Amino acid sequence: MQCGVTDPALTQIPLDPATAYIVRNDTLQVIYITRREFDGKKLTMEGIGVEGLLAKRFTIEKDYLPTGENEGKNYVGVVMCDIINDNNPYHWLIADRTKNAAGPSIATYTELTGNVYKYIKMLAKAYDVGIKCVFNESANNVDFIAYDVTGIDVDIPGRTYRLSDELDNASDPEYEYDTSKYYNKARVIGDTFSVVVDQSNGKEVFEYSFKSKSRQKKLTEAEYAMILYGEGEQELAKRGITETFTMKPKPDVNIELGWETVTIGKNINKVTESFCTEIKETWEETYVREHTFGYKADDLDDLVTSLQGEI
Repeated sequence: MQCGVTDPALTQIPLDPATAYIVRNDTLQVIYITRREFDGKKLTMEGIGVEGLLAKRFTIEKDYLPTGENEGKNYVGVVMCDIINDNNPYHWLIADRTKNAAGPSIATYTELTGNVYKYIKMLAKAYDVGIKCVFNESANNVDFIAYDVTGIDVDIPGRTYRLSDELDNASDPEYEYDTSKYYNKARVIGDTFSVVVDQSNGKEVFEYSFKSKSRQKKLTEAEYAMILYGEGEQELAKRGITETFTMKPKPDVNIELGWETVTIGKNINKVTESFCTEIKETWEETYVREHTFGYKADDLDDLVTSLQGEI
């Protein structure tokens, strides 16, 4: 991301006196400045979001189980907060587990070889949970927020969600449908036994088998089975069908991250209900905004209306 220091959309904030942070005034997203360059005429800055900073925090070896006080309440958002707080969190990043009960109750674990963002992103994708880190001006900190992903109604008055080159609001359609890495049933091989995660739902079965990296150690058989099952769910989430249909909206089309759209490509005879899964913005001589649209298929026919956590 590049931005001019005088851009009215951005404000420098004092999260840390020794480090430069700026915030987007419209979305409250925080950016850590990694590079500044001045050529005598223009100051150019590059940065990464808070999620990028979480990739700079190693993880400990720990199991996160829905047992004891967490029984039935070990929600994905709560586990994300625990992972952040267990691994040397930034002092200005607040991950409140009492305010992030998003997603189902799960069992998972972290290893010494990972980083915080790796596991949070994996959980977000596996369980359709969105994440964002927003600036809290009154407290001068950043709030971590996990939430269940839901679509926005296509027919919201005053908004345009129907994209088509025929409507002259989009161009350059690109379509991809890839099942080469698709599996819907996993056998997870543990230390002393295996578990099977079956998401085929009566469809043709594509099986995948792998050895778990988790060790049973002092876990009971039931606790270890939960860990293995969660690992299978998360592995299958990486091995879904890839189907994307991308068009470039015209500059005056107002589409935000997570909005549901109907994308029409008459030349390739394709109409899809999809989501804006990525927005890339650059500030150089002019402001440029690029959108990416896609969806995740649960099987060969049905679409899951989710963002796969890519926010």
